[in-house]
Amino acid sequence: MKFSVLILFLLSCLNMEAQTIWGRVLDEKEQPVSYANVVLLTADSVFIEGAVTTDTGEFSFHPSQIKNEKYRLKISYIGYETQNIICQSNSLGDIALIPQANVLSEISVTAPYYKMKGNGLVVSVQNTLLSHLEDVGKMLEFIPGLQYGNDGLSVFGKGKPIVYLNGRILTDMSELERIKSSDISTVEVIKNPGAAYSASSQAVVKIRTIRKKGDGLSLDLKSYFQLAHSTRLGETVQANYRSSKFDMFAYLNYLKANDYETENSHYDVKSKKPFRLNSMQKEYIERDRYTGKAGFDYYFTPRQNIGAYYSCTYHDIEGNGNENITIDENGKMTDTQFYHIESGITSPIHRVNAYYSGHIGPIDINFNNDIYLSKEKQFQFIDGRTDIHGAQNAATKNNLKNSLAASDLTLRYQKGKSIWEIGTVYNYIRRTNDYNSEGGIDLDDYQKIQENKWAVYGNYQLSLDKWNVDAGIRYELYQYDYYKNDKHMDEQSKVYRNLYPSLSVSRPIGNIDVNLSYSIKTQKPQYNALDGNMQYISRNLYRGGNPLLKPSTMHDLQLSMVYKGLAVSADYIQMKNPLYYTYRFYDAEQTVILSSYDNYPKVDIFQAEVSYSQKIGFWKPQLTIDLLKSNYRLEQSGVFYKQNDPLVTLNFNQIFTLPSHWYIYLYTRYQSRGCNEEALKLSDNGRISLYVVKMWKNFTFDILFNDIFRSNKNSYSTLSPACTFHTSQYYDTQNIQINVRYRLNTTRSKYKGSDAAGEELNRM
Repeated sequence: MKFSVLILFLLSCLNMEAQTIWGRVLDEKEQPVSYANVVLLTADSVFIEGAVTTDTGEFSFHPSQIKNEKYRLKISYIGYETQNIICQSNSLGDIALIPQANVLSEISVTAPYYKMKGNGLVVSVQNTLLSHLEDVGKMLEFIPGLQYGNDGLSVFGKGKPIVYLNGRILTDMSELERIKSSDISTVEVIKNPGAAYSASSQAVVKIRTIRKKGDGLSLDLKSYFQLAHSTRLGETVQANYRSSKFDMFAYLNYLKANDYETENSHYDVKSKKPFRLNSMQKEYIERDRYTGKAGFDYYFTPRQNIGAYYSCTYHDIEGNGNENITIDENGKMTDTQFYHIESGITSPIHRVNAYYSGHIGPIDINFNNDIYLSKEKQFQFIDGRTDIHGAQNAATKNNLKNSLAASDLTLRYQKGKSIWEIGTVYNYIRRTNDYNSEGGIDLDDYQKIQENKWAVYGNYQLSLDKWNVDAGIRYELYQYDYYKNDKHMDEQSKVYRNLYPSLSVSRPIGNIDVNLSYSIKTQKPQYNALDGNMQYISRNLYRGGNPLLKPSTMHDLQLSMVYKGLAVSADYIQMKNPLYYTYRFYDAEQTVILSSYDNYPKVDIFQAEVSYSQKIGFWKPQLTIDLLKSNYRLEQSGVFYKQNDPLVTLNFNQIFTLPSHWYIYLYTRYQSRGCNEEALKLSDNGRISLYVVKMWKNFTFDILFNDIFRSNKNSYSTLSPACTFHTSQYYDTQNIQINVRYRLNTTRSKYKGSDAAGEELNRM
């Protein structure tokens, strides 16, 4: 009986497949065309059903009256010739639209640089001057709202975004180093993501590469060299083999980095006996990173495929540095301290991802699974001495183990101008930390964190004439269990059950695209912020985590507008329990300061951005201005001080096109004094960099003169109950960087897995 039911089910699926008309609409650059109108007619032009294409350019019809006879498809999109296609109930594959003759020159020369897609800003890269940049990070600095620096990619006012590459979440941002800007089609920035994204995602960046055709073997070789106080060099080899239904890819990467960092800080300590602590640090860090990855895809049909990959990364980091500290009381030096610090980290990371992408009748299915394992060994040895207390030595060891299993399933159904999407996500995380400290702080501790997170969401999109509506709701159940020396800590362990709605409404007003969106988000603390251990920094300074931290909740209302090369956006954000860094006294005598994270009760943030880009002959300037204003009030000695000075950032980037495929990119950035979204008062700073590119057919050479005037210093101050803190940090940003790249053939991996682990890996 069961066997008969299974046979009937399979036959019904086959029957559904036989009664399906599916296709994908592409433009003249072979990129998906979303929101194109598709009408299904009988052979004698009687209307049956209408639809609009999805984000991937796909459409499908599944009405019961479809039989094995001929039908007519009418496909239309502004700026392109209407296509009339005679078809039967089968897969049509890719359908290329042809630009109208009277607008072809306009599309290739004066097409708008910015485009709004829902509540996201889409910037075209393919066949623009941005595509000539070898360094993807430098290309992303031309995208409004994005900043790319020592800490990786960030979105102004929103912190680190979740980054998607062809629908797959990037948890290793170094993967961006292994692609070229000329491979990228579009970059989309979503500053107010909806329910389809994790509730922890304050911003999303979606990078799509150009769809490559052709079978065979391709090779990509890249060499990288950087000279500053010390050197960096890297080598990358990528290979891809493709046949009609099978695709196999692999790459190897090695990075050798010698980094130099300085930090000058002072603490005005508000203790029973006030004193000032001055610190000067220099550190040299040697990094070796080895990365390997291999995977495959197999396509049963254009809409049914599976794939998997395995990756392994090994980090070996060694650091040594010196710190000089002076203690002043009432303007007189009372103690001097000297510390020599040696540290190291070794960490192998293993990861497996597998996916299925297909459909059952009219329902599109995407199913992803992740397994992540890592072991991290850390050590630090401090050899110190003080004038008053003599030798001050300390040693710490950490053995961290992380394991994660994650799955997500998404079902998508489109009928006419409506799109329904439902999905579910499950993550299991286990993290252990075996910590030992001797000298300074004597501690032998074992901590364990277990997390279970389950989420389910529903999303609905509707396109009516000029109106586009996107509404969704997400439910997340998050269970956090904290163990200390194998004992369950009830106070630190939490269970959260939350609903996160989102709504986005878009329509053009004349030639201006307008979007209004609202969402509720959350932000979970990083695992190192939740760590209950303390680290000895010096005789008067300790650093620790806070297992009692609560997740933050954010209400975000955003208005966005785009007109040709002009993009404008404004956000009003209300945050409950935002995280901020603070300093408190560790001992009753108030001589030792403990730095840690804490929750601030509530803060309101307003931020706005204006960006304009225009091509004038061989010159293409781009000006972006960002503004952020908060209302933080921090307490010290019973008095509250405002930390709400407005923060303004100005980026003026320029591109110069020269003969013989030479290109010059000039970056100018200035940041005013002001307070950021984390209650830090930043000092003003700036940066000027010059990037020169020379291109041949399969060969690219470029040289970057970064931070020419060595003005890109990270300086900030903050108030806390224990002290007023100010620091100035420099990360060797003044350097010369050379990239050389050679490519053979142009085939590219077709891997479609989207990674189930998401932002949980970023928290690790």
